[in-house]
Formats: sequence, structure tokens, C-alpha cells
Amino acid sequence: MKLSDFRGDEAYQVIADLMDPVAEITTDEALANMRKSATRLKTAQYIIRTHKQSINTILAILDRKNPETYELNRAQLLIKVLELLNDRELLRLFQ
Repeated sequence: MKLSDFRGDEAYQVIADLMDPVAEITTDEALANMRKSATRLKTAQYIIRTHKQSINTILAILDRKNPETYELNRAQLLIKVLELLNDRELLRLFQ
């Protein structure tokens, strides 16, 4: 699910819930440097390896699931992280 899919009060709640995990990822200086030259696949790989809890929380929130019990298999995880990196609205909101 994309950030633009949320409307009204739910959109406010989702944005508020996303702030902490997104801030944890976006303040990673190594990631900021990597995003300038790395492919999306390498960027996704780095995020998955170094920000497991935050990315799990973000994906759970966007899928309207509980982050405490949310689980994906490896293929779903990569696909969803790549989708996040293509969600212009989400990226623009937290840059």
C-alpha cells in the first residue's frame, strides 16, 4: 500500500506512526551517501540489513497490520522495500 492510499483521519495517524521509523532510517549517513550513487536494489539491501525493525514497522503500518506480529517472507520483503523506494509521496514527505 502507498502513502497516497490513506485518507482523512487514517492518513494523519499513519503519518504520525511512520515518523519515528522513517526518521531512524533517513538519518543514517551511510544510507544518505549510498542513495546518491547506489542502485535501488543495493539501497534496499542496505536498509533490510541495517534497519530491520524500522522497515518492518513501516511495512506493517502501510499494510494496516500490527508491527509486533507482522512477518513477510524474503521475496515479499524485497518487493515491498523496493515499492517503498518507488513511493514518491512517502520519499518526498520524509526527505
